[in-house]
Amino acid sequence: MSNYDNKQFYSSERQPWHGAATTIVDQPKSAAEAIALAGLDWTVEKADISADINGQQVAIDGKKALVRSDTGKVLSVMSDTYEVVQNTQAFGFVDDILGGPDLRFTTGGSLNGGKRIWLGAEMDRDIFIGGDPDEKIQPYIMFANSHDGTMAVSAWITPIRLACWNALTYSMKSAKRSWKARHTKNVTGKFMDARQMLG
Repeated sequence: MSNYDNKQFYSSERQPWHGAATTIVDQPKSAAEAIALAGLDWTVEKADISADINGQQVAIDGKKALVRSDTGKVLSVMSDTYEVVQNTQAFGFVDDILGGPDLRFTTGGSLNGGKRIWLGAEMDRDIFIGGDPDEKIQPYIMFANSHDGTMAVSAWITPIRLACWNALTYSMKSAKRSWKARHTKNVTGKFMDARQMLG
């Protein structure tokens, strides 16, 4: 059974993401539109957790459950200092630093019930290696985040048109230009640093 969630999109004529994605023709031109199309327009809330000890509910200090607001699904249990980065926060800043007519979102979705999420976009421009017109690269910009502690908020540039999670993680590891921010108290203050990384 696929771990990919039902609501995903991809702008292509082939079936990517192990057949779990919906192929689209009109690409979203804003992060908000892409987030909605990918089914990522929900929030994550922190909830207290407890254990049943001899018939009594005892609060567990220092830990919080991360709960998906629309389904009530517990995504993970993390330290209470873990800073939740909402989907709109993780991806919404893209419009501020890169938004415009030359940015088109090409893929988006989630994995394992929302534990990992991603958006991908392409720039309506080519990069020429060494200025050589025969060495053309179509740049893609990927954004990813997790709600289970397995990934920082991440952005990177890749020439790979991604169609599965394995390709996504490979492109992130091999990226020459990337940016990450851990889920700490000042994480949202670091988003604008991505502008310098993305050039």
